[in-house]
Amino acid sequence: MTMSNLPHDRVPGPGRIHVFCEGETEVLYLQDFCRLIGLSGKKAVISVCPVKNPARAIEWICRQVPGVSKASAASPECWLVFDRDRHEGFHEAFELVKQHPCIHLAATKPCFEYWLLLHFDDFQDDLPLAQGWSVAKRQVQGKQVAPDRSVRMTMEFLERVAHPEAVLKRLKKHMPGYGKNKAGVFEQLFPFLGTALWRTLGGVDPEYGHGSRLPELLERLCSLAGTTIVDVACRQALELASRCLAKAGGRSSGTCVRQKARPAAPKNPRASGVTRMPQCCA
Repeated sequence: MTMSNLPHDRVPGPGRIHVFCEGETEVLYLQDFCRLIGLSGKKAVISVCPVKNPARAIEWICRQVPGVSKASAASPECWLVFDRDRHEGFHEAFELVKQHPCIHLAATKPCFEYWLLLHFDDFQDDLPLAQGWSVAKRQVQGKQVAPDRSVRMTMEFLERVAHPEAVLKRLKKHMPGYGKNKAGVFEQLFPFLGTALWRTLGGVDPEYGHGSRLPELLERLCSLAGTTIVDVACRQALELASRCLAKAGGRSSGTCVRQKARPAAPKNPRASGVTRMPQCCA
């Protein structure tokens, strides 16, 4: 079914966005988040994209959504949620989307589960690379290539040795009940949204290394719901603290609220929808 054949309240328009996801897991996560912030399905239409190559998915969106290729106030707003995994067209998508201002990318590298790992303050982002930077450096040493090509060759090599399976294995240590396409597993993460947001500040863009643009999409969803992602993170953290104190009989037990050190403040926060750390989470 094409977008033009969908019921009117399901077609992207002013005040409404359509989010195309690579898989069902991402759909479930975003639907849970929309319920959390009180955003109806009429304002955010979330569905699985049948095309898995990100670059070809952008072309598919242009064919399926009337007017998305036109940069005007009336043009529909679309988002594409995908990860690096082993997809061809990953880097091409970042170039292709520049031609379509109404299509936005919410990419994560190496996979969606990496974003989930960022919610845990004891995750040190030390995912194993099979051979590491020393081997990657040897791949480009002695070759007469331009500096930008040298960097690209290095990153492409690192992509080959950073496996999504390592991320999933690490995540299951933190979330034993996690399973792809499994509903109801994300609510336990939302109280620690502030931790994940803090870690993305000044982080590496997923086009070049491990990182995620999902906070930009979450901020957009929050704006449609009349709130901000900072406020949502604060509210969730406060609710968690209240539950922990209530469970401890009004006394801080020292076990409910995590006390581990927060990551060091980034030197150059990346410009995105997230611009500051929730103060109540600090």
